[in-house]
Amino acid sequence: MRRKTVISALIAAILLTASCIGGGMAVPIPPPGIIGDNSGGAIVTYAVYETLTEQDYYVQRISPEGDFLWGERGVLIGSTGNGCPYSEAVSDGSGGAIVSWWECLPEVPGEPTSCQSYVARIDAEGDVQWQWGREGVEIESMIADGAGGVIIGVWAADTKGSLVKIDSEGNLPW
Repeated sequence: MRRKTVISALIAAILLTASCIGGGMAVPIPPPGIIGDNSGGAIVTYAVYETLTEQDYYVQRISPEGDFLWGERGVLIGSTGNGCPYSEAVSDGSGGAIVSWWECLPEVPGEPTSCQSYVARIDAEGDVQWQWGREGVEIESMIADGAGGVIIGVWAADTKGSLVKIDSEGNLPW
């Protein structure tokens, strides 16, 4: 029971103080916005909105005591100027996270919006270990592979969809 209370309090504290993380206007980005770090703390993905359409994406690790472990703002993983927030995270099994997000370039009159999907592994200390990105690909879902990597369901306009596996070192075995 105590564990559920602590986790509930942690989530409430994060949501209540989200606007204080790094300044600007911050909001959690579902899904999931928050995952466990395998040591009683949490890893949160969120955006800081500089304007209504421009935001920076961050990942922050929170200790079981509620302290920010990856600096005041967390780890900057990306930004977009087109107001298309999306982020998802899974545990890497070692206190870090594998995070996916997309970035859209600002619209140019008469040109289609250009979006690119990314995946990055951030270790327990908040260091980016690897990053993978593709233009024109949407990440639909992802799961941890149990070995520090991730399996991603992707969709592109010219395909019916496929799976991509990225191992713990950032290699693409399939």
